[in-house]
This record gives sequence, structure tokens and C-alpha cells, in this order.
Amino acid sequence: MAGLLAALVQAGEKPLKALRVCEVLKDLKAYHGKTVSVVGRYSASDEGRWLGEETCARKLATGDFVWPNLLWLECCRTPAPMPPSPFVLDGAVLRRKLALIKRGTKLRVYKGPGATDWSDTWAVVYGRLETHERLEVAITPSGKMGYGFGHLSAAPAQLIYEAGLGIKFLPEK
Repeated sequence: MAGLLAALVQAGEKPLKALRVCEVLKDLKAYHGKTVSVVGRYSASDEGRWLGEETCARKLATGDFVWPNLLWLECCRTPAPMPPSPFVLDGAVLRRKLALIKRGTKLRVYKGPGATDWSDTWAVVYGRLETHERLEVAITPSGKMGYGFGHLSAAPAQLIYEAGLGIKFLPEK
């Protein structure tokens, strides 16, 4: 993996420094509207795509409702920033942050009925971060739920990326 990550930085290019999902959630308003590169566990199903971490030192909360450590990945419906060409990442920063993420976040495999199998992978997503001015919570018959982004409005923010260009998948090991 070190060889692949090192290869992401080419001579003469200014590499992008990826942020962790937890770093973005820690200061969500500061990143609103900004173009960022975020590293985390990439999950996809028939319900959508997310970038997340299981464990963040600081929880994002609205009152007593704690938001999941997720960013909804939005593609293809909203204009997205184009990643630089080449899409070059700082390999040393990426290795360090991915090692921190892996301490508290595991990749999952889901075996469902029929064609619903999916598995997580590590990824860096380049895009524009959006959140709501105020993160609100709805009270439903089954309890509280966030009014955010994506499937069931579960994510407190979304990362809008360009299809095919804004994601770099990383090796599992």
C-alpha cells in the first residue's frame, strides 16, 4: 500500500491534503461550501453512497441527538467541482490519516438476498461540502432522527463530487 500511496504524489505537483471524516464533522460550518478531499470508509448500497468513520473523538450532536459519523456522497445531479488533473494526494498525510481511521473503523461485508451484496472499501473523495445552516432533528413515532442528507436524511452533510473523477479507491490493506 505504501508504494501505491507514494505513487499518488508526482514530482512537481502540489499534493492535496486529505481530511478525515471526523475532522470535517468537528468543524462542519468551516468547511461548508468549500472544496475538500476527504478520506474514510466508502460504503455503497442500493440506497446510496456514504463516506464515514465509526469512531470520532468528538460527537456531532443537535441537543441529545447524536449524528452518525457520515458524509452523504452526492453525484451526478448537481454540478460538482472538477478534481485537479492529475488528482494528486499527499501520500504521507494520507497514510497517517488512514492508519488513524483503521484503528477505529473496520470494513464491512453484507451478504443479502439476491443481488444485494456489498462491501466497504477505503476511498478519498474530492468535492464540495454542503450542510444545513442549522442541523435539525425530527421527532417520529420511532424516535428522533436527523434532518440531514441522503437516505433517511441520516448524514449531517453531503460531499458533491464528479462521477468517475472525484473518487480514488484505496487498497484494503
